[in-house]
Amino acid sequence: MIRGVLSHGFAAFASVVLLTLLPTVGYALLAALSLATEGNMGGPLNLILVPAASLVGALAFTTLSMVLTLVAQLARRRRGFTAWVPAVLAFVAGGLLGLVAALAKGAPDLAKSAAAGGVLFGLAFNAYWLPFSAAHALLGRLGRRPPPGT
Repeated sequence: MIRGVLSHGFAAFASVVLLTLLPTVGYALLAALSLATEGNMGGPLNLILVPAASLVGALAFTTLSMVLTLVAQLARRRRGFTAWVPAVLAFVAGGLLGLVAALAKGAPDLAKSAAAGGVLFGLAFNAYWLPFSAAHALLGRLGRRPPPGT
């Protein structure tokens, strides 16, 4: 029980930090490039909105990833597949979601939408799944280690 809580806590922290910092750093680089080339970095409100929106999105997707990870754990126990299966399936599921969204919008280039959905959803899910899997495995090894001096 403690192993699962610690693993999820570590994964949630890592996911929120990563999913907040990547868009924020990306925006900062774009703003710096714009300042260097155009002499304008955009409105000052963006300096607040981009990190805040990134944090809200990171919290929302981390919560979704936590639920999906619990489902994946249950499926792994029942079916016995490796930790890499959910990591890969996230990209496939994201691609299907991108394809469905593109079809619903009537987007002309479905392949790009599906690819973008697959990559974004897969990367965001794996920002939670990979730290969770690593922490879960490490804590499992630490729990099986015999006490010193025996």
